[in-house]
Amino acid sequence: MSSNNKPITIGITGGIGSGKSTVCRILKNMNLPIYDADSQSKILCNTNFKLKFALTENFGTTIYDTQGNLDRQKFASIIFSNTELLNKANNIIHPIVSEDFLKWKLQQNSPIVIVESAILCFCELKNKVDKILVVVAEKETRIERVMKRSNLTRNEVLSRIQHQISENELVKMSDFVVQNNPDQLLIPQIETIISSLIKP
Repeated sequence: MSSNNKPITIGITGGIGSGKSTVCRILKNMNLPIYDADSQSKILCNTNFKLKFALTENFGTTIYDTQGNLDRQKFASIIFSNTELLNKANNIIHPIVSEDFLKWKLQQNSPIVIVESAILCFCELKNKVDKILVVVAEKETRIERVMKRSNLTRNEVLSRIQHQISENELVKMSDFVVQNNPDQLLIPQIETIISSLIKP
């Protein structure tokens, strides 16, 4: 572990189609625990009473269905068309996700813990990590990956990429960069980074 006996926390981020999940699978195979903030936030929106109460207070009860689950499509249609509402939603959700991550981290017994988040650099989790690793890939590779795994058209994928922060900006905010293109080996890049953090 690090010198103060606390695990080193690595935040993993990257744009759509960059391959964050692939990198995380490799890290999981290296027996490193991973907290998927994006997936966990969806669970918390359905199960955390404090969060559900705050969301319904601010966005109305109709954002939840009769089973008490967040209607993600309806919620997205409300917040993604209004920057002010999007920021309000993020300010409600992110502190609770951050709190949940810290509880999870306390239960881990590993020299390194990983938190994966598409918006890591713009939420409270940024302040909870020691190092930021960004996964990057060529634009055409990203477009092909997203089209292959979803029903989105090329123009829809391009639109999503254009609405995200640029890879160059993410790289500036990061400590490590992993290149995830078809002609580049991922595992050696990741092993080099992990080895640099775990000192004998």
